[in-house]
Amino acid sequence: MLRDAWDMRLAISDGEKYELQSQIKKVDREIESLLDRIVDATNASVVRAYEARIKKLERQKIVLAEWVETAVQHKGWLKDCIAIPLNFLSNLWNIYKNGDFVMRQMVLRLVFVEPLICGQNRAYRTT
Repeated sequence: MLRDAWDMRLAISDGEKYELQSQIKKVDREIESLLDRIVDATNASVVRAYEARIKKLERQKIVLAEWVETAVQHKGWLKDCIAIPLNFLSNLWNIYKNGDFVMRQMVLRLVFVEPLICGQNRAYRTT
């Protein structure tokens, strides 16, 4: 189950990476188009407007490149990510026995679907 969730997350990440890379290519094409327009332009104010637009697109390209770097997770991290929850789940009794009140409440919420109710007619003898 964890491996399937991880694979699904990687597939989504790869899709995001592809989309971001296509946006970078689109920005590159727009920059090239503006550079071609600058060569043909004769008015100085038009050239300044094109240069300002190119500067803005270059910043957008840098942001997109940073997003590409953070969007894709490394496949080797699966073992590390699974080890923590599996270690936690394998030691529930030790966590309950040695933990403080908050940890015990957390273990009880994980183990029982409904909260434990104690009363005169309904009492749990053992957990």
